[in-house]
Amino acid sequence: MIKKWAASAANRITEFIAALLMRSAIKPLLHIDDRSLADVGLSRSDVVESLATPLTTDPGRFLALRAKRRGRASRRA
Repeated sequence: MIKKWAASAANRITEFIAALLMRSAIKPLLHIDDRSLADVGLSRSDVVESLATPLTTDPGRFLALRAKRRGRASRRA
């Protein structure tokens, strides 16, 4: 029982640290021009919103979903 709890706690800590590292990697996207962001299927507001998600959320997943949705929408048009 204790081993299971410890493994779960370690997993949560690892996910939290990974989310913090991803935030550090995403922040420079705020300095990229809007056209370049659009080229990868993102908008400036997507980047801002990803950084506003709870600290336990991986903002990279948020951005990937946004880009994927935008890609689907542009293929339909």
